Amino acid sequence: MAGDYTPKYRIDTDATYQASATVAAGNVVYITAAATGSTPPTAAPTTAASAVVVGVANKNADVGEQFSVSRGGVQQCVAGATIALG
Repeated sequence: MAGDYTPKYRIDTDATYQASATVAAGNVVYITAAATGSTPPTAAPTTAASAVVVGVANKNADVGEQFSVSRGGVQQCVAGATIALG
């Protein structure tokens, strides 16, 4: 997978998060902890349906690295496994 991700159609601004787990460009991410002081909120890839999804990672990030998240618009998400029809 490429190290960068570009949404198909963007209507919102990107937000910055700090990786609490390894993130790959195109992963759907959720908030794992709130911001503290000057440190942005932390986020990690989600592996299941979640009500706290914040968007799609725009680049790869290792634990502790900051990365931007695309929110809104039309996203091209990365599936973690085969998706069955029906």
